[in-house]
Amino acid sequence: MNRRILIVTMALVILLGLSGLAFADGNVSTVNQTGAGNSATVSQAGINNDAEITQNGNGNVSSQSQAGPVGNNEAKILQVGNTNIASQDQRIGNNLAEIKQTSTGSNLASQIQWGQWNIALIEQIEGSNGNRAYQVQLSKGHNAYIKQDENATGNYASQTQSGGPGMGGENTAGIWQSGDSATAIQNQTGNVNGAYIRQRGVASRAYQTQYGISNAAFIVQFSSGNYAAQDQTGEGNEARIRQFGGDGNVAYQTQNGNDNDAFATQVGSSNFSSQTQNGTSDFSVVQQIGNGNVSTVVQSN
Repeated sequence: MNRRILIVTMALVILLGLSGLAFADGNVSTVNQTGAGNSATVSQAGINNDAEITQNGNGNVSSQSQAGPVGNNEAKILQVGNTNIASQDQRIGNNLAEIKQTSTGSNLASQIQWGQWNIALIEQIEGSNGNRAYQVQLSKGHNAYIKQDENATGNYASQTQSGGPGMGGENTAGIWQSGDSATAIQNQTGNVNGAYIRQRGVASRAYQTQYGISNAAFIVQFSSGNYAAQDQTGEGNEARIRQFGGDGNVAYQTQNGNDNDAFATQVGSSNFSSQTQNGTSDFSVVQQIGNGNVSTVVQSN
């Protein structure tokens, strides 16, 4: 599938997930709280902004800020449980943001959108505790989604997206984590980039950084104690890491240039893979099955 089509498709999926949100005429603020010791703060400046906070439980804290010359921002927070914290900050206009924390409590979620036509969703649900999720989107047309669930405890997820010099934005990022003490961080600067992380297990870590145009990065880890990192600069690059069937695997992939492809699959435990490509139209595939394997690839042109 063409990378641009893939990235646009993911953006549409996220957009459809938020299709229940609707714009209002004038500024509208709605706060519903049930329980004890909850706090909700809403600040609105501009036109046609819509803010909604619903909290059921005790000791929850929510804050929303909407401002800008365009308006038409929409923000929604739902917290069910105790001692959850959520904040949203929207500037300029036409942004959509939603936070859902429906668990026993102590989760922290924050979203910042400064630009136009950005969409952001954070879900920390179904018994998750003590998780932290942050999303920052600057410029326009970005889509970001974080989900931490299935009794996940103490996970950390962060996504930052911005348009580079002369670039409009339109990046898409998604993180899905289940398990305990996992870390996922993604940073994208440029236009029409896509980055996706999916992890299930304990104490796995994944990091992705992309700068440029139409790059795509994927990390999938289904076990515990794995580490994966990918860094891409240029245009039309694609990198994929898959690690499962064992624990303690490590994979690094770095690509600088255009139209490079790097794929690494490790099945087993304590495997190590490193791939570096500098130039144009390089292609590398590593597959390691078993335990304690080591592979290093360096290509340039």
